[in-house]
Formats: sequence, structure tokens, C-alpha cells
Amino acid sequence: KAKIVMPSADRFDPLAMAVKKGTRVTWTNLDSDAHTVLTDPGGSVQFKFVVPANGGASYTFDTPGIYPYFCDAHALWNSELKRVQARPGSSEYPAAMEGVVFVLP
Repeated sequence: KAKIVMPSADRFDPLAMAVKKGTRVTWTNLDSDAHTVLTDPGGSVQFKFVVPANGGASYTFDTPGIYPYFCDAHALWNSELKRVQARPGSSEYPAAMEGVVFVLP
């Protein structure tokens, strides 16, 4: 079982993770604020969920690939760059609250 934690800070730990196809990844939020986890809006796999404060959410990755994700309260998707950028005025600016899951065959 793969775990990503949002400590009591606006970031994902670890920033990057490699898992095998079929792995269920769980995001655990230890922060006092809820955070979203959503994928590149142009990607082949789409998900968006809210991880409540002191709660968790999971997703099973069935298709090999590279899955960048971010919290839309702290980051914006830049479709021109096909990349996340920090939301101006967010707590960690200029760092974006983002992560990536690499799914291996």
C-alpha cells in the first residue's frame, strides 16, 4: 500500500512516488485544512477528490503512465506549459502544492 501525506503544511510528502500498476495510493491529510487532489485536466486519466482535514482518500492506478497532481487551492494548471504553477498569494508561493505518481507496468 502506497501512502502520501499532507503534513501540517501545504505540500505532499513524498513529492514523487513510483508504484506498480494496480496499486492503491492513499493520501492522508494531517493538516487542519482540506486539500484537493486533482490531475492534469488534459490527461488521459482524470480524478479530483477532496481530502478532508485529518482524513484520507484513495485512488487505484490501473494504467501505467505519469500522473502529475495538485491542490487547486494552492496551484493552478497552466495549459500553455502543461504544468502546474503556484497560485499567487497561496501559503507556499512561489512553490506549487503538487506531486507526481509514476505508474510502472
